[in-house]
Amino acid sequence: MSEQYRWVAVDTKDGVPQRPIICPRGPDFSDVITFHGNPLTSSLPGRAGLLQLGGYLGLFLLATCFVAVGVLTSSFTENQIIAAVSCLVSLLLLYIIAWPADNAGETIGALLRYVSLTEHFAQMVKGVIDSTDLVYFATVIVLALFLTHRSVESVRWR
Repeated sequence: MSEQYRWVAVDTKDGVPQRPIICPRGPDFSDVITFHGNPLTSSLPGRAGLLQLGGYLGLFLLATCFVAVGVLTSSFTENQIIAAVSCLVSLLLLYIIAWPADNAGETIGALLRYVSLTEHFAQMVKGVIDSTDLVYFATVIVLALFLTHRSVESVRWR
């Protein structure tokens, strides 16, 4: 995303910068499914197949959150190094934010656990597909992509 900002200055029509066309390619999970087996045709009977399906769903949603946050941080700057470091810091913050929850108060601890990516992912890996986890991942993904869209659109008016 950082490199696309340089293309805006080149793509001009009548002296007015044109809207950048950004089509980021998402992650390809075919190698994960090929290496670990297809969860839909698992040879494991009953509950074990559902555990595997929950794990794959959790992994897919976590990776999608990582990509959405990465695209968001990359849309804020032209420098790729700054984008990578800010992405790493923000994802690390979302990853470890539940650690001080045990020493915090009851309400603050519950809030820190809810904001943490790992708490929601851990539930899905156990096979518990809860609607609160799905809503959390959907909220993070949609919010990050919405803010990315707004950031890219703001370049047009600068």
